Amino acid sequence: MRGSIFVFSLLIWWGCHNKPEIITPMRRDITESVYASGTVKSEGQYQVMSMVTGRIAEVLVKPGDSVTIGQILFRLESDLADANASVAQLNVENALLSTNYQKIQDARNQIDQLRRKYQLDSVQYQRQANLWSQNIGTKAELDMKELQLGQSRTALESAMLQLKDLEKQLKYNQSLATRNLNVSRINQSEYLVRSKINGVIFSVLKEKGDLATPQLPLAIAGDASRYIIELSVDENDIVKVKKDQEVFVKMDSYKDQVFQGRVTSVDPIMDERTRTFTVKAVFTQAPPVLYPNLSLEANIIINQKKDVWTLPRYVLEGDSVIHLADGTKLRVKTGLKDYSIAEITEGVAGTEKVIAPK
Repeated sequence: MRGSIFVFSLLIWWGCHNKPEIITPMRRDITESVYASGTVKSEGQYQVMSMVTGRIAEVLVKPGDSVTIGQILFRLESDLADANASVAQLNVENALLSTNYQKIQDARNQIDQLRRKYQLDSVQYQRQANLWSQNIGTKAELDMKELQLGQSRTALESAMLQLKDLEKQLKYNQSLATRNLNVSRINQSEYLVRSKINGVIFSVLKEKGDLATPQLPLAIAGDASRYIIELSVDENDIVKVKKDQEVFVKMDSYKDQVFQGRVTSVDPIMDERTRTFTVKAVFTQAPPVLYPNLSLEANIIINQKKDVWTLPRYVLEGDSVIHLADGTKLRVKTGLKDYSIAEITEGVAGTEKVIAPK
């Protein structure tokens, strides 16, 4: 008898616990959003990189230091760059017109001598021509004086052209040497790594004596007073995201707190490796303390409706059919959806008794 009572009680317990949950449509607000993960970034945050390869001779900053645009952060050294600069400086000194003054003066002195000789030969030729007009002297003597005058004229003109070419060549050499020196100095300046922003050094990644290359960051810098939100949005959701949409942010650093933000830009290219797009936002309600690279999760609000009929999403079959407690099925239309509920735009009056489909 006692066994029969136990079985009867068990059947009653089983029946009660297998009775389907009855749900009725409820009017409430609903929000549709796109999920995104991301990090906090400093405004203008960037990796400090070297343009050239060299050994780090000096590290001139430490984490937490404030820096200004153009301030030297690292000084690199390179024997080749220093040697090139020294050679370029010597070439400039050797090419200066003042250094080559004696060459120019010698050429001018030679021209003066040739001009005097030309004047003398011209006088002698004129005298011989006058004598010949008086039938004095010979034709051979006149031809000789004319030949000497022609040779003097040619030598003078040649010397004058040579002086002009010498001055032109020296000016060109000086200009070329100066230009090479400037290039060398520019190359040397690339061994001074400068700040691109007014901000703060967040971390220093290299030490004195380390090798710096264009592929390895030396430090991380940014603006410690202004932060942005950098989000990764799946390619399936990116078309829903627009500038100025509201963002709700949760961070591990601030448990159970939600902060607000606003979308400022959507990068127009997808990362092929992660199949995501980068979306940037700013805080409109920010945490009291922030640091670069803090992780976060966010919901980007793409649509909102107030006081609409809703049902839990798990009672919907194919997003278009609900099962009633009397065993019938009812076709409905859905609207906005979040992770747990769906808006019912047509098909319910609020009195329906709905059960989850089996």
